Amino acid sequence: MTDEVRSSFNMSDGCYAQSHQLAEHSTQTRTLPTPLIVTCSIPIVIVILLTVFGNLLVLFFKARVGRTNTTLLVWNLGLSDFLVGIIVLPLGAFHLAYREWIFGRFLCRVWVAADVTFCTCSVVTICVISVDRYLAVTRPLRYKSLVTKTKVVVVLITIWMFSSAILLTTIRWDQPQCYDDSRCFAGNEIRYLAHSVVFAFFLPASVTITLYWRIYKLARNRQKALDRGFLIILNNSMNFFSNTTSHQARRLMSFLNLNKSQSTLRVHFGKNISMMEHQRRVLRTHERIAKTLGVVSFSFLFCWLPFFTLYLTNYNCHGCIPPIAIDLTSWLGYCNSTLNPIIYSFTIREYKKSAQRLVIPTWQILYQCLPKLIPLPPALRAKRLSHHCHRAKSNAQHKSYELDGRKVAVISGRVSQKRHQTEPSIFGQKKKVTQD
Repeated sequence: MTDEVRSSFNMSDGCYAQSHQLAEHSTQTRTLPTPLIVTCSIPIVIVILLTVFGNLLVLFFKARVGRTNTTLLVWNLGLSDFLVGIIVLPLGAFHLAYREWIFGRFLCRVWVAADVTFCTCSVVTICVISVDRYLAVTRPLRYKSLVTKTKVVVVLITIWMFSSAILLTTIRWDQPQCYDDSRCFAGNEIRYLAHSVVFAFFLPASVTITLYWRIYKLARNRQKALDRGFLIILNNSMNFFSNTTSHQARRLMSFLNLNKSQSTLRVHFGKNISMMEHQRRVLRTHERIAKTLGVVSFSFLFCWLPFFTLYLTNYNCHGCIPPIAIDLTSWLGYCNSTLNPIIYSFTIREYKKSAQRLVIPTWQILYQCLPKLIPLPPALRAKRLSHHCHRAKSNAQHKSYELDGRKVAVISGRVSQKRHQTEPSIFGQKKKVTQD
């Protein structure tokens, strides 16, 4: 997974061959210009922060919700991605900027070991989560007996052992003394190609895509079967309702024949309708799982496929791919650790509530400390908006009261004026009557 794994070990392990490769490497890798470093540092810092804090939310969510089979797998995914964000990405950022290794041989080995182990663990965990969801959809009655907490813990231990095994088989620990410490690489090219590419990318990707396609087809077939069940009702066949008697069937058929001209028919059979509603809810759950796995498969291929494509191309054609291209595609693969908590965890309703309880107070504190740099939190924005709306409404009511008062004053003035005009004539008539 590391960005310095290239075709540098096709020749012998002698110092002469390595010195020749060092000369070639020194001509290809130079320090990036300062404006480009400043420009690239902004998205790199954003990726690191999102990876660290996003996966911290996953770990925090696991601690609040509890230990279930799915949350254990998601927690393991968040742990591996969190370690990628806190160990691999900061050192990789310096390596990308300076185009050489400046931290010595020991940290080089630590960085490469963390890169291979944590990225492999993340990829394999994605594959295991897809298997878990596939069993939950295809074996709903036997799922609790098939997938127990003990088995999940054993699978998690196996994942870390498998990642460590790939590390031990790909990392070259016996570097000769004549080798330059400014380079940081994974090890033997052929071993890395055989283990890392096959077992850490192509095999998990194939399993994830295959299971996604099977879940998608299963959801579509069940939806069609349920739709055919409604068509069976409308086609004078009552086999869909297992608890319906023949007398009820004849009454329903006569009801349907008498109401063919009506556009809407409502049939109530209590438990049967509730059973169909339950089946529809299950189908919606299956469709949501299929969509989630589809997004997972697409993001996984989008992030890691360019790196492994360029890696294989560079292995077959040495020097055809610029080193900076492989470095950038490796960072695109690191972005998969940033997207994983968004894809998996934000689809869980409890995670959203847990994330809001943690993020919103922190956001408000940062806004109070740095109001010019931090944007306004949604809660305060909604509060201010409601305050402005209430104030505008009160002002509008006050103006309407003033207008109503003016109207009342005008009407009362007109009435009093009219009374003043009519009263003398009445009195005059009365006086005339008295005189007569």
